[in-house]
Amino acid sequence: MAYAGIRSFINLDDGSGTMRDISHYLDGVTPSSQTDELDGTTFQPGVANPTKEIIAGFHTRALSLSAKWTPEAEMFFSSVEGKTGLPYQYGPLGNDDGMIGIYGTCNVLSWTGPVSTVAGVITGTAELRCQTRLVGTFDGSGDLVPVVTATGATAGTPGTFSPSGAMLPSNFAGLTGVTATPTTAWTVGQHVILGDATHAHWNGTAWMAGNA
Repeated sequence: MAYAGIRSFINLDDGSGTMRDISHYLDGVTPSSQTDELDGTTFQPGVANPTKEIIAGFHTRALSLSAKWTPEAEMFFSSVEGKTGLPYQYGPLGNDDGMIGIYGTCNVLSWTGPVSTVAGVITGTAELRCQTRLVGTFDGSGDLVPVVTATGATAGTPGTFSPSGAMLPSNFAGLTGVTATPTTAWTVGQHVILGDATHAHWNGTAWMAGNA
């Protein structure tokens, strides 16, 4: 299933501890991720086809924000340029209760200021480097809270996962470690619905696909 990006939501600290909704300034959010490759290769005498041993080094995560320039956008981004440790929140689907979001702290490396062309609108770009990146869900008050993994499933038509607010297992494999209630075989028709919209039930000893 595809999702429209028009509802994307971005919150960024204004440098004074106040979160500001800057979504209306923006027309693009481009995340990126890069990991340094470290060469841990040593001599390999007698090895017919020697290969390098590459290990992960430092990790860099970034958010590139493209904006439609306005005087208000200029005032905001100019004030936070160069500041570090600012909290951010990114909701690709919006910030309604239960929606997935990405959050953490970031450094604002740069703001281009107004970029003008004779035949186009004025734009600008802000470059953020993420110190931390966590995945959570919006809690209805606009705050992001950590994602809770489902640890239990109660029979029903459909059944429910616990604890309350837990993310659905994404597919059948995601039921590993989920405890069924009751632990006896579920009755005819009982099931839970997984993140990929398929159904599963407990047969008394194992999870099975489909309804009981």
